[in-house]
Amino acid sequence: MAYILLAIGIIITLAAAHRFLTRATRKQVGTLVVILGTLSVSGLVFLLAITGRLPAFIGGIAALCPLVYSLWESHKHVKREEKIYQDISNSPINVTSDEAREILGVSENADRDEIEAAYKRLLKKIHPDSGGSAWMTRKLLAARDQLLKSQD
Repeated sequence: MAYILLAIGIIITLAAAHRFLTRATRKQVGTLVVILGTLSVSGLVFLLAITGRLPAFIGGIAALCPLVYSLWESHKHVKREEKIYQDISNSPINVTSDEAREILGVSENADRDEIEAAYKRLLKKIHPDSGGSAWMTRKLLAARDQLLKSQD
């Protein structure tokens, strides 16, 4: 009889939770998660305290703190590098005509065909699909555009 009552209680609880979650706002769901998390942690601490395992648990948490801290620092470092990469990737690349000629390896009096040929030859070497970098590809494109623009 007790198992039947437990099963009915679980079914009613799941139905109520489903109804709440389908109609709740994001803020209400966040509040529910905080409340359930707090209750779960409180229950765990209480259970550990009455079974005499709380000191060992606290020692384990203290032992894990340096690991968690190092993971957090690594995460911050990776995020910082991603931001730097995004800033570099999204920043416009400006080159002078002299820099563009040096990048493409063409002379001052190079015509449109020579510029395009140099661009295509270098692009095959530095394209990201060939093991090159996206930044160098963008720099090469900027150099070609600068020289072609100066010829017009």
